[in-house]
Amino acid sequence: MTSPAPLDAAHWQRLSGALDELLDLDAPQRAQRLAALRAEDAALAGEIERLLAMQGRLADEGFLEAGAVPQSDEPTLAGQTLGAYTIERPLGAGGMGSVWLARRSDGRYEGLVAIKLLNLALLGRGGAARFAREGSALARLTHPNIARLLDAGVSGAGQPYLVIEHVGGEQIDRWCEARGLGVEARVRLVLDVLAAVAHAHRKLVLHRDLKPGNILVTPEGRVKLLDFGIAKLIDDEQQAAPETEITRLAGRAFTPDYAAPEQVEGGDVTTATDVYALGVLLYVLLAGRHPTAKATDTPAQRLRSVVDTEPARLSSAATAFAGTLRGDLENICAKALKKLPAERYGSVDALAEDLRRWLAHEPVGARADSWAYRSAKFVRRHRVGVGAAVLVVLVLAGGVVGTTWQAVEAGRQREQALLQRDRAQALLGRNEAIIEFVDMMFTEAAPAGQAAVLRKMLERSEALVGTAFARDPSHQAEILRVLGGFYTTLDLPKKQVELLERARGVVERVPDRSLQARLACAQAQALSLTGEREAALRLIEQWTAATDLEPLVAAQCLQSRAVLAQEAVDPPNALRYAEAALQRLRDAGVNAPLQEATLLSDIGFALHLAGRNGEADAAYERALAQLRTVGRDEGSESIRMRINRGIVRYAMSDFQGGLALFRQAIATYERRGEAEIPPLLWGNTAFGLEQLGRHAEALQAYQRTDEAAARSGYVGGQAFARAGRASVQVALGQLDAARASLAEAAALQKDLPPAHAARMRQQITQARLDAARGHGDAALAGYSRVLELLAAQGAATPAQANVLRLRAELLLQRGELVRAGEDASAALHLARRLQGTNPHSDLTGLAWLAYGRARAAGGDTTGAHEAFTQAHLELQATLGADHPDTRAAAQLRAGR
Repeated sequence: MTSPAPLDAAHWQRLSGALDELLDLDAPQRAQRLAALRAEDAALAGEIERLLAMQGRLADEGFLEAGAVPQSDEPTLAGQTLGAYTIERPLGAGGMGSVWLARRSDGRYEGLVAIKLLNLALLGRGGAARFAREGSALARLTHPNIARLLDAGVSGAGQPYLVIEHVGGEQIDRWCEARGLGVEARVRLVLDVLAAVAHAHRKLVLHRDLKPGNILVTPEGRVKLLDFGIAKLIDDEQQAAPETEITRLAGRAFTPDYAAPEQVEGGDVTTATDVYALGVLLYVLLAGRHPTAKATDTPAQRLRSVVDTEPARLSSAATAFAGTLRGDLENICAKALKKLPAERYGSVDALAEDLRRWLAHEPVGARADSWAYRSAKFVRRHRVGVGAAVLVVLVLAGGVVGTTWQAVEAGRQREQALLQRDRAQALLGRNEAIIEFVDMMFTEAAPAGQAAVLRKMLERSEALVGTAFARDPSHQAEILRVLGGFYTTLDLPKKQVELLERARGVVERVPDRSLQARLACAQAQALSLTGEREAALRLIEQWTAATDLEPLVAAQCLQSRAVLAQEAVDPPNALRYAEAALQRLRDAGVNAPLQEATLLSDIGFALHLAGRNGEADAAYERALAQLRTVGRDEGSESIRMRINRGIVRYAMSDFQGGLALFRQAIATYERRGEAEIPPLLWGNTAFGLEQLGRHAEALQAYQRTDEAAARSGYVGGQAFARAGRASVQVALGQLDAARASLAEAAALQKDLPPAHAARMRQQITQARLDAARGHGDAALAGYSRVLELLAAQGAATPAQANVLRLRAELLLQRGELVRAGEDASAALHLARRLQGTNPHSDLTGLAWLAYGRARAAGGDTTGAHEAFTQAHLELQATLGADHPDTRAAAQLRAGR
């Protein structure tokens, strides 16, 4: 018999995946999918059609599908004996082989088993012996939710087989649907699956083909995990055992819909691969559809979607249970389905723990990406050219190693006589400058779309650190710190925490407190990015009061503490620690212009949090000037500071100044050749234009916000843009268009939290539209609902003053003068309080305008004139003389 030709890995991967998928479809769906595949790859489609035809000829003998490699026809195996078992009938088949029902026939005892026969085409020379070794290892799995492997052997024809506990039951997805199970019951079933997979992982076995077809539920309701036939032993690599042919080929034999991105791309398969498949299983059981692929996709499109398409939010994809799925449960799913393995749950046990917490109504570890987080990711994603990757590699290979040597040399010289102190400080400063330059190249010049390449480069650098610098722990630790910082640039803070923990362990006994402090404070800031705030505070507090640290390190620790306070919205401590860090640098005469700039920016942010916007604006101005002195005016720090300063200007009612800053940021993006400008920038630009009454430009900017948010997958940004568009349309009197825009916005908001800016905008604009259409009762109810929601948040906001003013004007139109006067007075009082030290405020001006109208309606002409005068003064200074509200104030002041 002629041996089958060796399989090409890529061809096998595609052929097997497509065949498995088509065999699961009924005849009409299969024909439709084959037609689509034929248009894309006629040769592949022809090969699959030949295999399907063979499967049809064998159907009478019980086969469900043919092997992935063409084989000659053979008679049924029913009645044949394999070891102590006699085969009775087929149970199923797949690309890896066929499964048969068999009965124990050696007289020792009676019992049914399932026997899986491997395709001979998948075995190379010596494959049978190697497969027997793996079968023995898999027998170590003993768990109530796993169908036990009872035996393994090789038939007389040289075909390996596995003898497995026979399980009678239904696929888990069909079981759930047939009994109409609710969300909690489905989650509990998944927890049983997780327990089985976790057991396998503890026994160092990966499943690699988790899908409903391999998970049965017995009539008694017990989950049974089947088919470890393409499993991989985790300790193969650790023990340097040769990879078996069956393991190698099986690693390419996966079910496309449940494969992880690294499987599709031929990357390393780890426990995270099983975590991803479990995430898909959970998603399918709860949403009733696949997270990335559409039902009409071709096999190739389905594979591409695994790598390229972000999963739809669970609650928005679900055909049922949407309300129950919203929030923590969909965040759990999203975390399990991250494209990068390092961003998923660290283990199956961690995923199970979050699901148990959800069932117990306890806080879970998974959190949704916030608007601030997504905006930060955009601001940090500044790349200009692919060629820059080579330069970064060269600097990391040569520059960082050399500068680290200088840093350690500086540390050693500090232990010498005072005569060497200046030299040591100079070396340390030079080290900081070179590391800063490397960081700038990594953040400013990293190539677009090459995050995976950069990450591989960092991972290889990690491996070098442990060998090339094994003799000097200080060298190791400093390089690990630098590498950790780059991981945060790639939005992988957990990886940074891991490297910093490793670095701190390396220098635990090194008598260099400044190095220890530097590592600890960096780790504390990284921990805060992963949500571990309490651990971060415990770690950093021991160093912020230390007096024996190098000034630069002491300032870095104080700055990290200030950042923790910012994240906790703690303005006093955010300001206190940032100012202390800056003072420490200046007192010591340390030349660190970039750190000074970032500290000035941190001071500005803290002042803004405290409502001291005039001082915040001045701090940002000094920070930007500092960046210009060191040639960083076009960098990511400069963009971030301009955006933050623009927000401060808006808070000061300086919309012209804020717009100028946002446009500077956009222009910088365009000069750098960026492919994408973040929706944050377009949204802020649109809002400012709307406030200034530049409605045509505002509509264009809201459209760009919508498009940018759609490309980034941020639904909240799209909802905000469409609600903003509706707001402009109400102002223009385009009421039908506004109603359509609000409907579009509402359709996108069901997964957003109640206090999200897009929801607030939606509800306020809906009330304005109701008022404009003469639906006064609906408008009043809408304004009142918004005020109740804002009051429940416990903080005074401009939105409250604005809605009070709008409700006052509506009440005036309805002739309810007393209530109108109360609302107008409350709006004015709140607006003046929020104005703080700002010289002028459009919010105050508009409140004066409503208050004057209330006074006039009540017959108080003197009070009305004074109010209109104040309104005109504020509005002219903020919105300009040509704004409709400014003109209205001028006319009312003149008595017209």
